[in-house]
Amino acid sequence: MKRIFALILAVVICLSFTSCEGVLVSVDNLIRPPELSGTDKKLQEAFENSVSEYDSVVLKFPINGKYKSSYILYDIDNKGDDEAIILYSVPSLGSNVIAEIFKYNDDNWVSISKIIADSNHIDELDFADINGDGCNEFFISWSDSHDNNEHLDVNLTLNSSHSLKIYSYDGEEMKLVDEENYSNLFIKDLNNDKASEVVLFNNNISNIENTTSMRILSYNNDFSVKYNNTTVISDMLDIINIVSDRVVDGKNSYSRIFVDGSVNESDVVTEIIEINEENFNVTLPLYTDNLRSTPSTLRNNIAICMDVAGDGSVEIPSIDVLPYSEKITDGESSPLNLVVWSEFKDNQFKVKYKTLIDMKVGYVAFIPEEYIGTMAVKYDEDNLNYTFYSIDSKGNIQSAVFSFRIFTLPQWEENSFNYESIYENDTYVYAFLIFKADNYNTYKQYISDYFFVL
Repeated sequence: MKRIFALILAVVICLSFTSCEGVLVSVDNLIRPPELSGTDKKLQEAFENSVSEYDSVVLKFPINGKYKSSYILYDIDNKGDDEAIILYSVPSLGSNVIAEIFKYNDDNWVSISKIIADSNHIDELDFADINGDGCNEFFISWSDSHDNNEHLDVNLTLNSSHSLKIYSYDGEEMKLVDEENYSNLFIKDLNNDKASEVVLFNNNISNIENTTSMRILSYNNDFSVKYNNTTVISDMLDIINIVSDRVVDGKNSYSRIFVDGSVNESDVVTEIIEINEENFNVTLPLYTDNLRSTPSTLRNNIAICMDVAGDGSVEIPSIDVLPYSEKITDGESSPLNLVVWSEFKDNQFKVKYKTLIDMKVGYVAFIPEEYIGTMAVKYDEDNLNYTFYSIDSKGNIQSAVFSFRIFTLPQWEENSFNYESIYENDTYVYAFLIFKADNYNTYKQYISDYFFVL
């Protein structure tokens, strides 16, 4: 259970740090790579030798995706040794990003290829085997922007157009095998044949109408396209999250893609895309519902779809408030969001989990069903204190049961309230206090099992 809710917290916390302009500025101002050691030091030396003819180079890194580093190590050809990709630009040649690929041979790193992007930044890098030959292809994309300003505004809208190029690598050379445009990219083996499909989403926004479409590309061994189909899905201003799972129903199996997309500045909906593994036929079970003024999955964007339980099935969140919390009048109180996680099965939603999440301080708690309606929470934002109160059968607030509080280290040293530590890091101490001795063992066990911090 701890792994489950640590996962929830990690994903939700990541959503609160989507702007990284300060980090980008500091990295872009570097003139040379950071000091490395061992084999990595040899990579640094090989890179410096490769660019030694230039007065200076500027390191770059992808804005989005899994690989947000100027140095990326990955076994592209699946032969047991990592290749290295280094991203940089040379001011004297212009601002376009160069992706230089190095291979480790005979105790040395050797430059084998340079890919020059048509932009001054990289949006995303990725790797996947799309033709089933056992070797990964190299994906590199950038926005269709040629802004030559010194610093890039990383708050690019997701509905902007991105250019994608896919390269194959046979251990000797990089070869361009396809290029596409998209708003959002998703790479997944949709038919369980050990070759990934490329799924491209496009947001087409105009003064006349908005459309959101999904295009599936499946490749033959020679990289020719064997399947290419476009489906219009629910209209979304921005797509903020894409995840998938696989469903086996008797003799039939299909992949599902869950797309969370914003419909205004604060609200999102989820589209479920079911894809038949035999013929790639697409079904949209929520499409009609999403045309309504209040779709079933409409919520604010504090939470996104994910595999909450780690059981291979994706859950859809909805947002509520823990009942009766608004009745607490003892000082300042802010009710915490109750996030309800439901699975979609047999064309209906079934609730699986309920959690409290506070993104500000890295706190999440699983709420057992028997606590819903029998517990209320007072949130003291100034003191980062969460006090749980019991509720009687008539819905009246009773006495405080326990408190969960986050202390800074100096505050913890001065702690005179008999709080007990549950977790500590270099900055904070997460602690609890149980008010009645008779309840001590019960609530200490509950806190230990279902309260989590990052």
